[in-house]
Amino acid sequence: MQSAYLKAQATYVSNKADFEIKRKNYEKFKQLYDKNLISEDEYLTKKTGYLQSESDLKSSEATYLSAKKDFEDLVVKSKLDGVITDLNLKLYEKIPSNTDLVTVVDISKILVKTGVSVHEISQLSVGNKAEIDLEGIENNYFGSVYEINPVANKDNKKYQIKVEIENPEGKIKKGMYSKVLVETGKQNGYLVPKNAIVIKELYSYIFVVENDEARRIKIERGYSNGDKQEVISDELYSNMKLVTEGQFLLEDRDKVNIID
Repeated sequence: MQSAYLKAQATYVSNKADFEIKRKNYEKFKQLYDKNLISEDEYLTKKTGYLQSESDLKSSEATYLSAKKDFEDLVVKSKLDGVITDLNLKLYEKIPSNTDLVTVVDISKILVKTGVSVHEISQLSVGNKAEIDLEGIENNYFGSVYEINPVANKDNKKYQIKVEIENPEGKIKKGMYSKVLVETGKQNGYLVPKNAIVIKELYSYIFVVENDEARRIKIERGYSNGDKQEVISDELYSNMKLVTEGQFLLEDRDKVNIID
């Protein structure tokens, strides 16, 4: 393939140089013929040589360009920058046409998939900031919600969201496990143990102790992280005494005893 390309290139260069010489001779002899200083036979001989060299040049150029394309096609180039994830050939292996040789993946940006509940999805929007804790990577990454699927998964009833994060150093790999915390944009949110939440008549509540009484507070759920759940309500405050044991037996304003 390379030898054919180099031979075609040499022929084209030679024919181009020959054409330039014969073109100049033809133009010179045409001027002499127009002034009746040479015979018609001498003029036609130069013209025939010029036209033949022009034809040879066009033919050799077409052959050269075809050989050049074939030679350049020996180097496979990807249309995008990335890394090779699958290599489907071996050295000196004969490859049939229309065969996928390699898979190139752009990992400069990564989409992290996670699922959220029906309570959480109503609080999310595309563009919400997110923090991602990735397995095997020391520092957390930050990104934003890229896509929200409005249809729940029929098996786990979760709504899939995708969070886009920058990966300039390529440390994040496909298949890594992660924990995702997404900002909802709502205020007065606090992380509490999930088992502190009481559900009654389809509403979610927590109990806090005030003046030796259990006060029931209706809450909305935010993001979840392991055994923790963000709870949101204008009635929440810092340093509140959260009930985490026996809360399922309480009613609003029941008397309670705090046991250390």
